[in-house]
Amino acid sequence: MTQKRLPRYQKDRITSKQFTSQVTVLSDIPAEVLIIIVGMSEWDDVLRIRKTNQLLNKISSCREVWLAIYLRYMGIRIARPYFLPKPLNQCSASELEKAVVNWEASWPNIIQTKRRIHEISGGSSGERPVPIHGHIVLVPGGRWVLAGLKNGSVSYLDLNSPLGTVALQLLIASPRGPQPARKDWPSQFRVTYDFASEQEESPQDHDMKAFRVAVATYYSPTL
Repeated sequence: MTQKRLPRYQKDRITSKQFTSQVTVLSDIPAEVLIIIVGMSEWDDVLRIRKTNQLLNKISSCREVWLAIYLRYMGIRIARPYFLPKPLNQCSASELEKAVVNWEASWPNIIQTKRRIHEISGGSSGERPVPIHGHIVLVPGGRWVLAGLKNGSVSYLDLNSPLGTVALQLLIASPRGPQPARKDWPSQFRVTYDFASEQEESPQDHDMKAFRVAVATYYSPTL
């Protein structure tokens, strides 16, 4: 009895078929592993991966992916101080993605903006606001404004108030009282704001929990 040998090309074909049956396709990889892999990618690669198929579209939108990218970039590509709109554990996937993409993406040639006009009042005290030029600061986040006033006090206002009149609210009173008469205003007044130190001392904080204000006043001696 003679043994019939297969032609060489038939042997190769059988070997190739066996190998193909052992190949793992993308859908066979656990989602947890894909999240780790995508989270190690660069932000713009993740946006490209998103366009590949439905599975990767879903994976690239996971909070775990953008949390990994954000934490990897923080302090290296995203300069401190940098503040999220809310505590890190409360930020959604879209908010973390927006934080990373807005920092990394190039600026467009034309930026569309919305203008909001507010009229500032003196608040409940009715005091006429007299902010000092150079002592008005927009707090990171874009909602709150701090203003040093000529009477030696520091006030704040909320830009998210309804359009119309925005009231100044007292934050730090003047050394001569909350509503000093004009004759008791300081002859010189300086104020500076520090938004960075708190995050430098507590790098695990990614939202603004506190800031520092330093006020210096000088009163000319009266004869």
